[in-house]
Amino acid sequence: IDYQTSIWSSPAIDLLEFFGCMPSITEKLKDDEFLAIYLTRLTETMRKIGCATTAPTMEQLKSSMHKRRVYIVHEALALGPAGIMDAEGIDRDTSYEHLKSPWDLPALQDIINTIVPILNDKGFLD
Repeated sequence: IDYQTSIWSSPAIDLLEFFGCMPSITEKLKDDEFLAIYLTRLTETMRKIGCATTAPTMEQLKSSMHKRRVYIVHEALALGPAGIMDAEGIDRDTSYEHLKSPWDLPALQDIINTIVPILNDKGFLD
């Protein structure tokens, strides 16, 4: 699966969408280990292909991710839950006409309970 967005922009967008696609991946955002691995690989690849631009520093990458935080919020709290509702066979257009809210689904509650604190701790909900 390719999580890249087809635009000429910061690699932070791809990372944010990747982190936002499922709670188990988003938990890796708690520390910088994953970002450090990513930056090492990005730097090596840029050097190998003779890229004239230098790779961002860790601080530049974090700043870029914070600036573009809407991507992880949208992925984690809008697209992810919509996909779960679709997988559960819930018609998102009519689900609110029933007495039971789709937000009662354990999978959606897990997303909220797992991801919202992480996004808040990173300042992505500011």
